[in-house]
Amino acid sequence: MGESIRVHRYTLRSAQALNRASNRTEHSGALLQIGSGYGCIHPWPELGDVPLDTQLEILAAGGSTPLLEQAKRCAAIDGTARERGENLFASAPDQPRNHWLYLPDDNWEQIQANGFSIVKLKIGPDGSALTRQTSQIRTAVQHGLRIRLDSNDTLDYQTVLQWWHSLSNEEKQAIQLIEDPCPWDISHWQNLRDAGVPIAADRDAAIRLCAADWQVCKPAISEPLPHATDKTIYTSYMDHSLGLLWAAYRAAVDGVATECGLLTHRCYESSAFSECLGVCDTRLIPPTDGTGLGMDKLLENLPWQEMTK
Repeated sequence: MGESIRVHRYTLRSAQALNRASNRTEHSGALLQIGSGYGCIHPWPELGDVPLDTQLEILAAGGSTPLLEQAKRCAAIDGTARERGENLFASAPDQPRNHWLYLPDDNWEQIQANGFSIVKLKIGPDGSALTRQTSQIRTAVQHGLRIRLDSNDTLDYQTVLQWWHSLSNEEKQAIQLIEDPCPWDISHWQNLRDAGVPIAADRDAAIRLCAADWQVCKPAISEPLPHATDKTIYTSYMDHSLGLLWAAYRAAVDGVATECGLLTHRCYESSAFSECLGVCDTRLIPPTDGTGLGMDKLLENLPWQEMTK
């Protein structure tokens, strides 16, 4: 396998399901130590990822997956910085601003007071749910917020089209984008686009981007982009704080120009790792003490297991 690899399995716990394709509230992943550096894999099998146990079997056999490939990339960059005694964020460009991921019981006035101008809402998985969720969209509009929506491919094409036509012009104008509005079909996506639906391609973006206006980049599974445009959004993979920091580092060095989705640590129960992260002016505040991506002592003190073939 080349460099030595150590593994630490973890479980994050959320108060509710975190996307429309999953009902889970316990979310398992693994931190990897490859040589001197650290990376994270946090599969979402509901969204097409290989399950965690299989990911680790593939890693042990010397193979790779999109998650493993980017975890290795993260560990290589993180490890080089740690060996040099450098903190990656100390020399990185400023962190981008972020949208607010809306969770049940969030306070709209507080979202505004904290400086957020864009809120992201999960929609679906069916027409009846979408009808109920339209009231949240209208509340966001009333508070002067722009809106990003995400259905994780769970809505059908006709439902999305009929719902879009039911919105007022003010509501349509407030919706900046809808991620993966329905399962991929180029004619359906193009028809939605022709109807004025602003589409963002998230899953399989390289294929879907031909019928989308926006691109979502998740550094946990995405190759580095040649350059970020004003319609490129970087988000975390709703993973461990280390994975979130990798996404934040990539967003900064890749020069992303629009609000990102990097504040997902609040979706989970607090931990010593998430407490290392701050938020100011809608920007993530990463730890600037320590080396690499930081959190040196916390990582060193985890119960690691050596990976064997």
